[in-house]
Parts: sequence; C-alpha cells; structure tokens
Amino acid sequence: MNKYIKTTKGGTYTYIRKIPTNLQQYINKSILKVALSKDIQEAQSKADVISNNINKALNTLKLSLTDEVKEQAVMDIVTPYVSTKILHTNKTAVEVTKPLTLDEVIQGYLSSLNVTQQRLQEYSTILNTISHIVNGNREISKITYKDIDNCKSSLIKLPKRNIQKYRLMGLDELLSCTTILDDERISNKTVNEYLKQLKALFVYAHNRGLVVSNITSSLKLLPLKKAREQKSPISSQELSLLLNTYSDCEYIYLIKALAYSGLRPSELLKCEVTNIDGVLCFDLTSPTLQLKTLSSYRVVPVHSSLIDGLDNLPVLTAKYSSQYLSKVTKKYIDKTLDNTATKSLYSLRHTFATELIHRGASSSIVSELMGHTHSSMTLSRYANGYSIKQLQEVVELLN
Repeated sequence: MNKYIKTTKGGTYTYIRKIPTNLQQYINKSILKVALSKDIQEAQSKADVISNNINKALNTLKLSLTDEVKEQAVMDIVTPYVSTKILHTNKTAVEVTKPLTLDEVIQGYLSSLNVTQQRLQEYSTILNTISHIVNGNREISKITYKDIDNCKSSLIKLPKRNIQKYRLMGLDELLSCTTILDDERISNKTVNEYLKQLKALFVYAHNRGLVVSNITSSLKLLPLKKAREQKSPISSQELSLLLNTYSDCEYIYLIKALAYSGLRPSELLKCEVTNIDGVLCFDLTSPTLQLKTLSSYRVVPVHSSLIDGLDNLPVLTAKYSSQYLSKVTKKYIDKTLDNTATKSLYSLRHTFATELIHRGASSSIVSELMGHTHSSMTLSRYANGYSIKQLQEVVELLN
C-alpha cells in the first residue's frame, strides 16, 4: 500500500505527506492532506497518481529550463493541490513587509530569470510596455482582470515598429493613434509573446504570495495560423535537390541531419551522440541542457544515412550557429526551389513528420520523436513505452 495513505476515524483513506521543501512555495502548504476514498483499491490508485505527480514536479525542478517555463510547468502539475492560504512555516505566517508595485515586481521577476542577456532585454522591453499601459506605479495586488483585459486590447492595437512612420512615435501616441491599418498592426504571435510574459509575471507574483490569486490564469492567447500554414514542409524531392546541389558545402550535413531527425536546429547543436542498446542516438536527456519544453528532453535514433560523417558532427556544431544555418538555408531554398515564401530551415521538422506519417508511422511515436508530448519518464532513455529499437525502425522509414 502507498506509504502516504492513512485511515481517518470515519474510515476514509487519506493521503498525508510532508511536502518537499523546494515544492512548498508552489503548493503553499507544508503538509499535503487529500481525502481519497473508503475503498482501498480506489484510494491506492488515487494515492499513486498524487505521488507520481509530486515526483514529476520534483524532476521538473531539476531540469535546466528558464525559471518562468519551469514555474509554469510545475504549477501545471501541482495546481490540484495548491492551497489558497498563506503558507505557515514554524507556525509563523509568511507576510510581505509592504505592498509592492507592478514595477517592483517586474524588477524582481527579471532578476530571477536565468536567461541570456539578449533574452533578458527582450523580456524587459515587453514588460516595460505592459507597465506603461497598466501603470506600473500601482500596487500589483490592486490590478484587476479588467486592467489585464484592457492591456490586451491595447497591445492588439499597436503597429509594427519597423514601419517608418511609427518608429519615432511614443507609446502614448501610438495607443491614441486611430489611423493604423490592420495590416500595419503587430501579429497575433507578437501579442502572445507579451501575454505570455504577463502571465509568467503573475505566476511569479502568486507563487511568492504577492497576489492572492493569479488573475491572468484565464487570460487567453490570440489564435494563430495553423502550423502548416506558417511553415510548409520541404518535399523529399526538394530535399534531394538541395542536398545534391550543395553537396560540397561543409554544413550541408547539418541540414541533412535536421531533415532525418526532426530536431530543432538549437537541439542538434546541443545534443550528444550516445550508444543506447546498440543504437546510436541523438541524446537530449541531460538535465543540464536548456531546451524549449519539458517534452524536448528525449532521444532520437540516428538515421543510417547519417552515420557517415557523424564523427565530424562536434566540429560542425561548434563552428556554426542556428542563426547562421537558418540564414544560409533560407538563401539556398529561395535560390533552388519554387514557392518558397513559407519554406525555411524549420520546414525540415515538418518534412520529417510529414514523410513519416505518409510512410505509415503512428502519430504518437512521431510526436515522441519530435518532442511534442511529455512523458512522465522525462529523464529516461525511453519514450512513453517505445523502445529504442522501435524508434529506430520508424526513423529508418525515411529514404
């Protein structure tokens, strides 16, 4: 029986466990107590789910994700167990010494992030814009959902700054401008980047007891074009044309590797090549890696056509950046292929998925290979029940 199951006087089985210290700030309690059932089998099942979720959250904290991604991921796991009460430690309530303004919380949030200087500057610019709209001198605890909704509406109205006539205009002037055309406004994707940072800021504030509730939890992002409309896959014939045309280029191996692995460019440059059960794999399971999402931690068997040249991969990944590869590949695509407006280096991920599905691979195993789903076995060398041999068989479906 699950060691955290206890029986109450009324005969109800209850899950009682001391929350690990590094999770207490997320759950807002030091002891977790959850009524399960009077039926032992049902109680056991529910207790196992709770234990698995806590272990999953603890594993998530070990991963080298950015703080805001890590916090959101952990909160997604532990939300059912979160207390709305202020956490008590040694029977003394944790209290904020004085109300903090939105600007003060923004500074604390930015200081907590473990990101590059460039990314930090991007987030700072985004949050300073939001602060200007909402009035950053206000206490964050007094900001309402209506304020957040008005902020969203204001962001939607903003024009693209790369348009000459808007470059020198101040934010107040832009917000009051009534002559901005629809096709001059920032994209839904850009607005969502602002909203994501706003949501991450309030997760930070809520986890630290600076606000009673996270008023951005129900804030919806704007709809985007379907992925297939944003980037088009490169067909197998087009890929062959590219590889043959530029076969003399040193970095063409990296382009081929992306097409035959489904890895993101940044993942290819970070991964290790390891032998797992006799199969060479692109290995992204190290918890020291900083990857885009939790599900990005995975292994992808190396396609047989990539074995020749694999020894030179460390040299190439150290020499070329993902930005350079994107720029050069786009140049090659535009020069060699037709209808290239929606084709880029990232299209090779779509090529990988599309070709595998066309060859009969199941969508679930393709999702695992691409890192689109998250297994509870995040740090395992196996993905969601698929053995390395099974993953290899699917990858080898590509010609």
